Order: sequence, then structure tokens, then C-alpha cells
Amino acid sequence: MRIRRKQASTRIWQPGLAWIMATTAMVHFGLCAPETAVAKEPNNEEEFNRKRLGMPDRKDRDPHTPGREDWWRQSDPPSKRSRATGQQNLVAQSPADTPKEFDFDIPPQPLTSALHRFGEQADLQFAYATEDVEHVRTAGVSGRRTAEDALRLLLVDTGLVYRITEANIVTLERQSNQSGLGTGLAVGAAAAGTAGAVYAQADGDISDSPTSGTQSKPVKLPEVVVKDVVERAPVVDSPDSYKADVSSEAVLRFPAPIQELPQSVGVVTKDSIRERRAVTQQQALEGIAGVGKTSQSALAADDYFIRGFATDQRTPGFTRDNGLSAFNSYFSDPTLYERIEVIKGPASFTSGLVGAGGFVNRLLKAPQKENFVIAEAGAGSAGHYRTTLDANGVLPTLPIAGRFVFAQNQDPEFFRNSGNQRFSFLPSVRFSPSDDFDITIIGNVQRLRGKGYIGTSTNTEGGIPASLFDSLLASDNTFSNDYQSAHIEAEKRFAQGFRLKAKGQYSHSDSNYRYGASYQPGGIGASGNFDVYGFGRDLKRDSLAGEISLTKDFSLLGNLSSVAFGMDYSNARQRSLSTDFLFLGTGNLSNPNNNIPFPPALSGPATNVDQDLTIQQTGLFAQGLLRPLAGTTVMLALRGNWINQQGEANFANNSEVGMNQSKLTPQLGISQRVIEGLNVYASYGESIQANFAITSNGSLLAPMTGKSFEIGSKWEPLAQRIRVTAALFRTNLDNVSTPDPNNLLFSIGGQGQRNQGFEFEAQGALIPRLQVNLAYTFLEAEITKSPTPGVVGTRAYNVPKHTVSAFGSYDLSELLTKGLKLGAVVYYRSEVSGTPGVNQDETFAGYSRADVFAIYAPLKWLSLQLNVNNVFNTHYIEAPVSYAAFNQFGAPRHVIGMLRLTF
Repeated sequence: MRIRRKQASTRIWQPGLAWIMATTAMVHFGLCAPETAVAKEPNNEEEFNRKRLGMPDRKDRDPHTPGREDWWRQSDPPSKRSRATGQQNLVAQSPADTPKEFDFDIPPQPLTSALHRFGEQADLQFAYATEDVEHVRTAGVSGRRTAEDALRLLLVDTGLVYRITEANIVTLERQSNQSGLGTGLAVGAAAAGTAGAVYAQADGDISDSPTSGTQSKPVKLPEVVVKDVVERAPVVDSPDSYKADVSSEAVLRFPAPIQELPQSVGVVTKDSIRERRAVTQQQALEGIAGVGKTSQSALAADDYFIRGFATDQRTPGFTRDNGLSAFNSYFSDPTLYERIEVIKGPASFTSGLVGAGGFVNRLLKAPQKENFVIAEAGAGSAGHYRTTLDANGVLPTLPIAGRFVFAQNQDPEFFRNSGNQRFSFLPSVRFSPSDDFDITIIGNVQRLRGKGYIGTSTNTEGGIPASLFDSLLASDNTFSNDYQSAHIEAEKRFAQGFRLKAKGQYSHSDSNYRYGASYQPGGIGASGNFDVYGFGRDLKRDSLAGEISLTKDFSLLGNLSSVAFGMDYSNARQRSLSTDFLFLGTGNLSNPNNNIPFPPALSGPATNVDQDLTIQQTGLFAQGLLRPLAGTTVMLALRGNWINQQGEANFANNSEVGMNQSKLTPQLGISQRVIEGLNVYASYGESIQANFAITSNGSLLAPMTGKSFEIGSKWEPLAQRIRVTAALFRTNLDNVSTPDPNNLLFSIGGQGQRNQGFEFEAQGALIPRLQVNLAYTFLEAEITKSPTPGVVGTRAYNVPKHTVSAFGSYDLSELLTKGLKLGAVVYYRSEVSGTPGVNQDETFAGYSRADVFAIYAPLKWLSLQLNVNNVFNTHYIEAPVSYAAFNQFGAPRHVIGMLRLTF
């Protein structure tokens, strides 16, 4: 049998290049890794990381020469060996020469993840051909058993047998491959009771015999890959896939199969981001059911709505980095993330202050265990160009890895006097002094300069004025944003399944804008005239967030379960200054070029103190993911929330106001496997969300509180290649803040809202070479109570009744040419309404859009991509606000070409 191993390279320039690039913005380690950089996508997208055989591990142990602490992994002593030399036994031997037993807790799951957990508990490595274990599931194994007995049970009904090929390496292969060995040698596939294992040696040598004395012929095995399973499996997504199987620990505090969770979880994988060429968070989230777009004003970075509840960029917690609140003015670049997760519904099980609809968590890229460099460069129409770099370096003799991610993006100027250029840097370093302890530090820096795109007025019917496709923005517009954050995580793993994790994050953003834009109450009429107003704002935000948690994995009636206890804290402060809202002049659609110069009052420093607001929140939580029966998963959580709000407003005579609130928010859910691959679930939860706003008299609004119900099903047909999720939900939210109809600069509370609907999602492979991401949302959002007359019974702002997203790609390697992939995107949104009580009679038409793309990767290290977006050049309003102003048009037809190199 031949085992594929990474060969030491005589070319050291590749890892040297990776290390230099990865540490340019971090720390100079002074050495470069001698291991060759693999010319393929980095292995962090596979289920487990590869490890070189024969190389010492982090404790300087050679896997081929076990130390004294690895005595059980050695071959039988000479006196105990069989007649055939070189035979190895999977049964661990103790000093007293008795089999060593282990406590196994492996529930039913895909075989690949089960093998990882088995190796983690028994300290083994597995080698297998990917096609032999792909899409195979196991019934699991639990209880105290020897390694050999447990492995036999794990492989029941899988069609696989095992061989001992190295001191601590077990090779798996299909039983059908054993023709010539005899049926008496197959151990594990059917647990037939055979006492010995099947053995094979490398390099085609004759296999050792079992105790029966029969001898097999030499067997040439397919090339296999050794998977290192000593460490805990990272949460990663399969390469070239839109389907994610596990939700990250950053959200749930312990990894959990999405299939078993009694809650809707949407995941945007890295391959989905790359193929769609998403350069903003909103573009990346377009394929998740229940998620929609909101207007992106200059400071409302990355706003969205989930299940009809709009995020408020003034409220911390809606967006999170590695599970911690990210309160800032920050235009995220998806290149910085391994994946983006959308946790829908109440957050008592996952997090602190977020809305009833859910929140978005971004998993930051962190150091991996291999050297690689991925570089991209591309350009497109309307002046667009973009470059990215992702470089990772590993020191061979020290437990240190570093990574550096960089993205530069020049927005296309589809609309005159708009667009930005942003630079994003994500340096990180990971220190792992032992197998059970590591520290990760991640920095995040962004610099943005440009003009932004505040939007424009519509016509009096809420549509784009005839023959107009322009911003109506002044040429003096300016927008800038500077953002910095530092994220640190430390995890210690103990015996008996205990893990202690602490993490913290500090962020600061400094942003400002000066705009001259159209503002025409009721929309632009037949005359084509519009007014031009100038306004500006300077904003500073600071936030500090942290969490400490203790988790425990244990056996509950023979099934793996987990509990977590801990606390979290966040402190967010916003200070803003503004200019006067100034009338600058008038314009006309016949001459849309707005060249009105800014007066000193607008172009100078902002002097009006808007507000100085602070929110502190502390949470204590206890949660569990319990499996009392095979196929049954129970989710329990109880969270105590303490909120302190402080506010100071110049418009209210410099009044200082404060508010303290507390609330317990429970969450309960249950998921039951009906048949293999089909789960049904139901859940209930409560939420609390701060109103980070001030009324016209200077008072603060009490937090919003919500109650949510959800039932649904998750189905994984086609050998688990695809997951289909369907969910019915209803959420009632009280004390919703809305614009004050008498003064739109302030807010009022007391509004109630009921959102209910149906979601459908399908992600994965319909056939092995066809990847799809389908999402449909039906949503009813109704105002149930309001202090404003005539609002009750109206539809909530900017909530479409129907949303459809269809995205897919097909690999044509076997039909046309190797490495060719074609794909398409179709997106549809029905009409939406304006703000109740303010613009409740305004409606905005729905739209549909189609994109296509082609990817050609003739070599492992080379990939070319061409995207054509909005193929039919549809004119539409992507993010509406009101007929008067601030509506953002969708991009016209445009082309993007990218070159991707992997070293």
C-alpha cells in the first residue's frame, strides 16, 4: 500500500515568500518554513488538516517512534507477535499487557467527522481514499471499550474494513476492494466477530496473516491521504461547496451539526463568496433566506434586515466578529472571512443584545497549519479594480503560525460623483505551545476614502425618473472612514471534555461625510425640478466586548452532549457632531450634473453636538445541547441581561439621561430525526434589544422585547450532498423605535410589530458537479400597535412579501475541458413600503436581476474568472428610503475579470 506523503522540497522560496508576506504587517519571526507550499487551495477548507509523516509534532514527538507516553500505540512485544513478522495490533497494550480501554462518545454523524472524534479520543490517525468515505454515515459508538472493539462498531454497515499500516495509523478501504483476501479477513464492516484485523504493508509487500494462518496476495491500494486527528476539528467548509455542515464555536460555544440544531442557521461559504465575486457583506448575504437589503447611507455600514426586522447601525450586536459584538462604522470585505453565518431568531442560545430577527456573525480568517499564498488581481467596467492577498506561514520548529490578508477595492463609479477606494488589512498570529492550549491574535485595519453613495430622489410614483441613471450628487462630496480593531482568543482544553475559552475585542472607528444631494418632498415631478441640500456629520465609535465560557462534553445515556456556562460584557459609545441642514440651490433632470459649490458652513468642521450615547450590557448564560436519545437533540438556554444606557444631547439643553434595564431571556428547542437524513424541529425564544436612540425631548427609549416561535424541517437527501430547510416562524416585537413624524431626526417608541412567514433554503450538490444555493422567503410584517394614528394594520417598512435567490455553478471538466465551471444568479424582490406614519403611502416596485459567470482553472495554481452582472441591464431601486431622497439605485450591467494565483 502506498501512502501519499508531502515531500520535502528543495525549493524554499515558496514558503519563504508565504512567510514574508504573512508577517509584513505583524511580527518578524526571522525564519522561513522549509515545507513546500502546496499549489492548491489551502487545506483549511477541508475537514481536517494534513500533517507530514515522519516530522516531529509540536511536542517534538516523531509519529514513527512513539515516546514513553505513547506506549499503547507500539506494536506487540516480540513474545506476543503472530507468526508473520511486522504485524501490528490496534488493541492498545498497557504495561500489564492488558488491553487499554477508552471512553467513546460518538453520536450518529458523517463518517469523516466521526473518524476525527475517534482519533481524538483514541489518539490515532486514519488514512483513506476520499471517495471511499465521502457521503458515508456511521451509527456511532459509545461506552468504555478497547480501540479495536470501538472501531468495529463504528464501521458497522459502512462497507469499510481497516488495516494497521503504521504504529498509530489505521488505513480504511472498501470491503469490495478486498477480493483476493478472503471473507474471513474483513473486520469491522459487518462486525462478524473475527478476532484479528486486516493488515497490509507499504510498497507492495505481502500482507501479514491473521491468526487463522491464511495468507493474502499483495494488494495495491488506491492513493490515500493521511488525516491528522489528534487535534479538535476546525469548523471549515468542504472545498467547492455551498453547503456547511457545522456551525462554528464562535456562535454556539461548541461545534454542532446544523442538521441537528432546532434553529435556522444560514451559512455563506468561502466558495460562494468567491464565485459570486461578492465585495460587500450585503452581496454575500443575498443567498440567505430571510435576509434583505436596507439603504446604505454613508455611516450605515453593512446594515440589513433579518425576517423583516431592520438592523440599526446605532445599536451594537447586530453584526459580530468571531461571536463578539462589532459596533463600528466599517465596510466589511468578504475576503477577510472564512465564512459568514446568519443566526435567525432569538439569541439567548448564542449571544447577547441582538434583534428578534437574528444577527450576522463573521468568522475572521486566522492562521492555518500549512504555507500558502493566494493572490488575486482584477478589473471591471466603470473604473473598478481589485487586488487581494492571503498569505500563511508556519514555523517548523516553533509552535507559531502567522497569516496576512489584504484587500484593495476601487468601487466602480456607476453614478456620477460616487464611489470609494478602501484598503483592508487582517494580520493574525497563533501561538500553540501545547496540544491543549493556544492563543490567537487578529488585527483588523481599514482605510476608506471617496464620495460614498447617499442616494437620490425618485419620481412621484417611487420609480427612477425617465432617462435618469445618475446620483444627482454634488461634485464636492467627500466621505472617509478609518477603522481599527484587535481581537484575541485563548483556549485551554482539559481532561474529561472540559474547555475554557476567553476572548476579547476592541474596535474604534472615525468617519465623516459632507454631502450635497437632491431632496424633493413627494418626489421629482413632471417639471424635473429638485432642491439640493447640504449636510454633514463626524462620528466616532468605540466598543469593547469580551466573553469567558466553560464548556463540557459528556455522555448522556450513551450520547454525546454539551453544556456551557459563562458571562459576556460589552461597552459601546457613539459621539457625533453635525453641520446644519443647508439649502444650496436647485437643479433639473435636464441637467443632472450637480456642481453647486459647498459654503464654508458645510465644508468646514462640524460643530453641532448631536449626541453622546453609551450602552453597557452584561450577560450571564447557561446553555446546553443535549441528546437524551439517539436522534433527539434538545437545546436549552437561560440568559440574564443587564443593560445600562447613558445619553447626552445638545439639542435637549445638554441634558444627561440614563436608564437601567434587566431581563431573563429563555430559549428552548427540540430536533428529532424521523428517518436517516430527515429532522423536524420546534423552538421558542425571547429577546431583548436596546433602543440606541433619543427622543425629541432628550429621553431614552426602553429596550425592545420579542417572543419568537418556529417549526421546521431539515432534510439531507442524495447521500447528504445537499440540505433542504423549510421553516415557519412568527415573531412579536414590542416598543419598536420609529422616526418621529414631527421631526425625522429623532425617534419615538411604543410601536408593536408582528412578522411571520415561511423560509425555504437548499444548499449543496444536486449532482456531484452541480452546486446550487436556492432561497425563498414569504414574509408578512404588520404593525400591530402604534402611537401614530393610521399606522396600525399597515405593512412594515422595506419588507418584501416575496424574495427569491437562485445561484448555481456546474463543473464542465468531464464534458468540455478540465477546470471549466459555469454559473448563474437570479434574484427577485417584490415591492416594499415606506416608513409607516411618515411615508406610509409610498411604495417601491419590485425588481429582478440576473448574473452569469465563468471560471477556468487549467492548472492547480491558476484560475481565471469572468463575471457579468445584471445581464439584462435592469434599472431598479435596490435600497429605498423615501420618495424625497436617499434611494440607492442598483448597479447597471457591468463586467468583472479576475486572475487568481495559488502558491
